[in-house]
Amino acid sequence: MMRTYDAEATTTAPATTAAAGTIILDHVSFRYSRPDEDDPHGIDLSDITLSVRAGETVLLCGESGCGKTTLTRLANGLIPHYHNGFLTGAVTVDGIDVAHAPIGALSGHVGSVFHNPQNQFFATRVDDELAFPCENMGMPPDVIRRQT
Repeated sequence: MMRTYDAEATTTAPATTAAAGTIILDHVSFRYSRPDEDDPHGIDLSDITLSVRAGETVLLCGESGCGKTTLTRLANGLIPHYHNGFLTGAVTVDGIDVAHAPIGALSGHVGSVFHNPQNQFFATRVDDELAFPCENMGMPPDVIRRQT
């Protein structure tokens, strides 16, 4: 099943009960910190409610600057753990409260692929590329070799 979510739309999807693998944004609003901005009240995302079930494909679409990347940063934990700002509402991934869990706790549940996947590669060999996240998670080398 594929749903389209227009990041500029003002309508929201109904909240659902969390099932395994579900990403839920519940009345989420976010504004990046901009100390040099004249308008300190500008909102980047406002009152977003969205539920994505395990195995579901969702297309985020909209004009440049409408909040697509901000929404994915909320889901993968980069907001609020890396990008500062003002966050209200709740974001849960696989039952984990994104704002209160260490970002490492999310890595086994959610991730992101850049617009151009080649920009996120760092290794010249596929097995080294596949081993990298396993190494970051502290897996023993013999297990990594078997899995890659």
